[in-house]
Amino acid sequence: GLDARKRFCRPDVQSDADWFSRRSPVPLQGVSSGSFLEAIFQPGEKVLVFTNERSQGQFIHWVGKGSYRVGQVPGVKAVSSILPRGDRDGVWFLCQPVDGLWHPNPRAPREKNGELRLSRRSMESVTAWRYMVLESDEAPEPLWLNLLAQLPLPIVAIYRSGRRSVHALVRVRADSKAEWDAVKDTLCPLLSKLGADPGALSAVRLTRLPGCYRGDRLQQLLFLNPSPEPGLP
Repeated sequence: GLDARKRFCRPDVQSDADWFSRRSPVPLQGVSSGSFLEAIFQPGEKVLVFTNERSQGQFIHWVGKGSYRVGQVPGVKAVSSILPRGDRDGVWFLCQPVDGLWHPNPRAPREKNGELRLSRRSMESVTAWRYMVLESDEAPEPLWLNLLAQLPLPIVAIYRSGRRSVHALVRVRADSKAEWDAVKDTLCPLLSKLGADPGALSAVRLTRLPGCYRGDRLQQLLFLNPSPEPGLP
């Protein structure tokens, strides 16, 4: 609860948004949503971008090759497009890179004809298990940033959601979803006590895309380090 988080808070650590921005290894001025994705993903990887979090993604950013608007059903050809600058509910990206292809998802409700539903955002599409998203809708921003400053984690990026929460993207060393889940199971008890939303600790997770607007509020990038210390565990 909040009392537990306050016990970990260190008043001597002046870790507000400016504190993180000053310590960002990459200068934040001029970092767009596209250059952010270029920085944190590897050449040739594909990243799904969403203006509707319940969809299959409206855009794919192909690192080193540009961005594309994609159809919502198989067989629709992608067309070259800039990434969205914002939307009423904001803009998200899938935290793991994908192959951009449609795969049967055995965990989703079946189609009316009994066939497996196709998805390009399920674990079958993921090509690397590299990131974990930490977010808290409970902890006030000053307290949450103070806790993030103390965590001995390889944090790649910190950014505002455009509302009350702040997301942190953490590097994970995992060659499979099973390995990723093992890291999560180790960290979850502590992170939950510190205010991290346990529901957000999923391997295939949407997170806010920095540099885009949620309504009239910026999903602001506060810190960027594409090459932190080796990831967890």
